[in-house]
Amino acid sequence: MIAGTLLAAPASGGPGRADGVCDDEGYQVRAEEDNSPSTFYRYDISENIAYEITKFTQTVNGIGYSEPQKLFYGFSRLNNGQPYSDRLGRILTITPGGQVTDMGGVRNLKALGLPNYALNGVYNGAIDSNKYYLRDDTTLYVVDIDPQSPTYLNLLDSKVIQGKGYFGDWDWNPVDSKLYGVSTLDPNDPRLVSVDPATGVLTDLGHPAGLTSGDQHGSIYGAVFITPDGTMYAINNDEDGTERSRMFRIQLTVVPYVATPLATGQVVYHNDGGDCLQAEDFGDAPDSYHTMYANAGPRHQITEPSRPEIVLALGDKIDSERDGLPGTGADGDDNQPPDDEDAFTAPLNIPSYAPATLDVPIHNSAKLAGTVAGWIDYDRNGTFDAGERAMGPVSGAERETVKLTFTPPPAKRSGAKEADGPSYARFRLYPGTIADPLPTGPASGGEVEDYAITLLPPVVPGGNPPGGNPPANPPADPPGNEPPALPVGSGPAPAGDPDPSSGGPAAMGPDGLPVTGRRSAPLLPMGAGFILVGALLLGSTVRRSRSPLRKMLA
Repeated sequence: MIAGTLLAAPASGGPGRADGVCDDEGYQVRAEEDNSPSTFYRYDISENIAYEITKFTQTVNGIGYSEPQKLFYGFSRLNNGQPYSDRLGRILTITPGGQVTDMGGVRNLKALGLPNYALNGVYNGAIDSNKYYLRDDTTLYVVDIDPQSPTYLNLLDSKVIQGKGYFGDWDWNPVDSKLYGVSTLDPNDPRLVSVDPATGVLTDLGHPAGLTSGDQHGSIYGAVFITPDGTMYAINNDEDGTERSRMFRIQLTVVPYVATPLATGQVVYHNDGGDCLQAEDFGDAPDSYHTMYANAGPRHQITEPSRPEIVLALGDKIDSERDGLPGTGADGDDNQPPDDEDAFTAPLNIPSYAPATLDVPIHNSAKLAGTVAGWIDYDRNGTFDAGERAMGPVSGAERETVKLTFTPPPAKRSGAKEADGPSYARFRLYPGTIADPLPTGPASGGEVEDYAITLLPPVVPGGNPPGGNPPANPPADPPGNEPPALPVGSGPAPAGDPDPSSGGPAAMGPDGLPVTGRRSAPLLPMGAGFILVGALLLGSTVRRSRSPLRKMLA
């Protein structure tokens, strides 16, 4: 935190939680001035919006969340703007609903020969289970916060930080057990830094591509949140002096580091972040398909978030997002490094009129039995319907391919009037046996991937009209007599003169119209011969049939 002024009032009400439950959420403490009491907020990271929960009398900094205790811890050196009478900074516990308990100061400072105010300059805080990491300008402190421990609220360790960095917050990364923040020693050159709590060594990891500078008054990244899979979210308090804040996403397991800009919001100073974030994967089809969290979108908890080598994924990779990323290209997740939408390669072309089989690759180093399901919006009505689903079992092998055979609804097979063309598909991988998988809602593991696809019409003799649909409706297949499933691959649509049963597009002629059927030039001489022979025979027949008529008329 740095000196400054909160320039806009945060949002009130909204989806704030005051029920004492922390459920995959970020939290912040903010103060209008350096020594003024703090206000506690639930913080929507994806939207960069804060929702007020309560106001404190204490000035609070360095908050972190203990998952075992379901509590936030914070550090306070002031109450109602004044130091505590014994000048001993206080450790506070805070429920997600905002109830504060003063736990007193660090208990063994005197035994260690340290003054009461030794920790009063701390402004970074993070928690690893029952260890509370605090930092002032140059020192890392480790406090025991295990209530069952005989050394509860004792200082366990302190180390001089070896390296230079000026950062307003840090958080603990479960993947490598290090603390991460964004240093702005030079406000024009923000640097990703890590601190090893075992040694105190600070490592400068460079300037992630896309990470913006602060204002010329030294504005910094004041709140940092890290999910269990090593995805970091950091808020630039005042981006480039624009009087707006900006949230960034950095995947700490992918080098070189890239900062993806997310939502902007109000300017914030004197803020610090803590969280109970989960690592979840979301979809990115348009939201008519129920993609966003608020719209019951599909979301999958990362199976082993702190162990990236243990995955249950479609294709090969998986990453986490804070919410769905809907868009017409179904590529919002693709555009956030790393691109984990890798089960299929675009474009994905699927026949609309006959069953089609898709080979779904599975990476399952978790070696869990499971279920894979997919939906294709055949009628292009903007939803995934139950009749558009295919599903199959996952054996638990580390690498396998599951075949999903999709059967178009009868209306499509009988040539319904819905136009063929762009549509969408969704694929979900679940641990365990799922009897009736849905295209929406949560899952305890696995992955979801959405794709923009093209539904291809039948190719008929004479070519399809410009609209793309056959000139006449083909008859419906009798029940139980559907055509065999066509194998479907990803990649470019087939070129040349396709077999009409393939559903592929016809080659284009020089006039811009589809070329269909077989080339007939080599058959022209033979055809001309047949026509000449036919004419001679016809003439002979006519002459013979007219002779009796002449006799009758004579």
